[in-house]
Amino acid sequence: MKKYIIILISTLFLSCCSFDNKSGIWKGDQEEVKTKSLKKNLKSITTSKSENIDLITKSNKNFFKLSKIKKTLSWEYPHLNLKNFYANLYFNENLNFFSTKKLSNKKLEKEILYKNQKLIFRDIKGTIYVYSLSDNSIKKFNFYKKKYKNFKLKTFVALSDSSIYVADNMGYAYCLELESASLKWAKFYEIPFMSNIKIDDKKIFLTNENNDIFVLNKFNGEKQWNFTTDNSIFKSDYLNNLSIFGTNLLLLNTNGSAYSINYSNRQLNWILNFKDFLSTKTSNIFKGKHLIIQKNNVLISSERFVSLHNINSGVKYWELKIDNYLNPIFSQDLIFLVDKKYNLISIDKSSGHLVWKMNFSQIIGDQALSEIKKKRIGKINDLKLINDKLFLLTSKAKLIKIDPISGKILSYVNLPSDINSDVIFVEGKMIYIDKKNRLYSVG
Repeated sequence: MKKYIIILISTLFLSCCSFDNKSGIWKGDQEEVKTKSLKKNLKSITTSKSENIDLITKSNKNFFKLSKIKKTLSWEYPHLNLKNFYANLYFNENLNFFSTKKLSNKKLEKEILYKNQKLIFRDIKGTIYVYSLSDNSIKKFNFYKKKYKNFKLKTFVALSDSSIYVADNMGYAYCLELESASLKWAKFYEIPFMSNIKIDDKKIFLTNENNDIFVLNKFNGEKQWNFTTDNSIFKSDYLNNLSIFGTNLLLLNTNGSAYSINYSNRQLNWILNFKDFLSTKTSNIFKGKHLIIQKNNVLISSERFVSLHNINSGVKYWELKIDNYLNPIFSQDLIFLVDKKYNLISIDKSSGHLVWKMNFSQIIGDQALSEIKKKRIGKINDLKLINDKLFLLTSKAKLIKIDPISGKILSYVNLPSDINSDVIFVEGKMIYIDKKNRLYSVG
């Protein structure tokens, strides 16, 4: 046993080796930055063999703490904020609800954003909708009109100050005024953008389909500089994922590589490589989840794994093989996931050990939910930590509450309508759109 422990510690130590070489590789604001020249001087941090979640020893549950409950007043990114971190949000749990009539005849994208009593969403034809909850008015803007009606359009949206920022898979980036939904500026960059958008005080961050990072001026859309990462030869539906911590921009790209770049001095901090987790069943196409930053930690995951790293050095603390179904939830001492077999899993952040594991199908046999038929629950649409409880939101308008420390089912609630969008929690209310494109505000 002692021999095994020594070997294990040695393996973990070697796998966490990092580098902190800095290279002043930018030559000017408008010049392209290529990482190929860096590879001779910088070593990539590669992943080691990981453990299977079923083999991990259970941890002591008595000392786990959750993030403090926070009342959010706006939802400016698809994953709430720059860090993609939304753990333990406040919900007044009053089941009074408000609903609208059908807001659009078009199919809507899943993401919804919120600011200043206005809900922002969009349809698959690129129309941006701004719905005012204060007076029930709605404004629309379509940048594309009928010119691209036969093109399979994909748009990406974020909010900042009083503006809506949009990029698309045709190479356009543009900005709308939030109050009036009118165009402020637009730029064409010729190559499709394929990532979420992040915004600091003066800069817009996004990437194109070649995994190149673009940094644009927030006020006019002009390119300030760009950075080329390794380009995948496979085309994927997975979008490059960005997050920001201080002045560090983190990217998980379609090639299974994670980059940390200090965008203030334009230096590369570290690179991680996750090519070992490419699936042979899907022609080596990498499908990542969004990066989550919590304090000095960054959680990196895909459909095949989850791993925790130091945000400053990239050093790996632990890594697990898990077939993720949803994006994880990170809350101080615990990480929560749902795998493709509908197992709800709780992991100890510090060790990577399993705390508890429950199969979603077990909910059917639970006494509290005995009257619900499996076909009436549907699939899990979303997982969130709300008011110190895990909320499992299902496609059949069920909200199942679970104790995050013990994994015990607490209760369930029938929602007023099914869920066909992301679910956001702002100003103490739960907001979503149903399959008939009606807006519901609960609470």
